[in-house]
Amino acid sequence: MSHDSKQLWGYAAAAGTVAIWSGFILISRLGGKSVLTPYDVLALRMGTAALLLLPFAGGLPRGAWRDGRLWTLALLGGLLYGVLVYSGFKHAPAAHAA
Repeated sequence: MSHDSKQLWGYAAAAGTVAIWSGFILISRLGGKSVLTPYDVLALRMGTAALLLLPFAGGLPRGAWRDGRLWTLALLGGLLYGVLVYSGFKHAPAAHAA
């Protein structure tokens, strides 16, 4: 891979990161302003992500599903974070999250 190609991939990755995070903030704020509860928005987010990632679950190592660290990170990093963020969007503007 040439230097120009690597640089182009770097810019594309940076633009993708900005698009994902800004989309997360805007959609979360929209959910926070709606009649949905933070739990509803979290269920929609986790359900969609689970459906999109399910085809890749077969590639995990065999013992990964029994690893307690995996479940701890999923609960704390996914569910707890989501509930707190979506609860905050009920009371704060999107600019504060950005």
